[in-house]
Amino acid sequence: MRKFNLYFDDIKYTLNGENNVWFTNPTGLGADYSPSMVDLRNGFFKPISTDIIPQNPIVGDITFTRVTDVLPYGDAYALYRDFAMRVSQAKKIEFAYQPYGTDEFRCEVKLEYITKTEKSGNWLTCPVSFMPLTPWYKAVDVEVEFQTDEDSGGYFAELIPQGDIPAAIEIEFDGCGMPSLLSVAISGEYLGGISVVYSGRNDPGVFKYSSKYNDSYATFTPDATGEPIDMVSLEPGEKPFARLKPFTQNYILILFMNGAPVPTSNKMKLYYYYRSV
Repeated sequence: MRKFNLYFDDIKYTLNGENNVWFTNPTGLGADYSPSMVDLRNGFFKPISTDIIPQNPIVGDITFTRVTDVLPYGDAYALYRDFAMRVSQAKKIEFAYQPYGTDEFRCEVKLEYITKTEKSGNWLTCPVSFMPLTPWYKAVDVEVEFQTDEDSGGYFAELIPQGDIPAAIEIEFDGCGMPSLLSVAISGEYLGGISVVYSGRNDPGVFKYSSKYNDSYATFTPDATGEPIDMVSLEPGEKPFARLKPFTQNYILILFMNGAPVPTSNKMKLYYYYRSV
């Protein structure tokens, strides 16, 4: 049985009856493509572009039901008011969909509208529409053993992401010095990364890197100061935020300043993006 959930600033809000709130009659879970074709005659066509329009709005009905006879707390209107308050206060809203099993796919959204109607008995059914801000995605924690690269003296790892469009990566290294280079490539093609001119700093700290489409950054925070240093260069031609090619071997190479401490721990997360799930 498929399930729907919302996340308000990462706090789960179920839409499958557990909170006496249901999401039904969903539409917009698929994807629209708008390829341009050239007519080769005699029934033959050739695509000349594969433009993709934004994700469809996620539309359906949210039904609030009476929880208890103790009013007003169990009333459907009270549940509606609680939902409206969560929407107005949340900095980030994610719509989550479990089409089968335990696999959950999320989509960052904004509430486009919710129409408040009259109750029918103990039921209050409200048409609702969410405007997607991202494609569907699945965040996957990755355990990677970095290998030593004999040629450069750095560390490298291999990743094979999934998804329909290039994947994003999120990295956090603790206890390390400032990296001088982070590079992502596939065989014969450079995908992006950052390089830093030696700063004279070898003290340990935390390095964070994210190539998420809507939240990209690269910072180093020395333990001594606690003040993050922006490591991103936006010079013409630079590609600081690398996205990984799906179903292909991607190589990540990281170099550290001479004499800088290497990471004592690392965390890595991949974001697989899908047009439809």
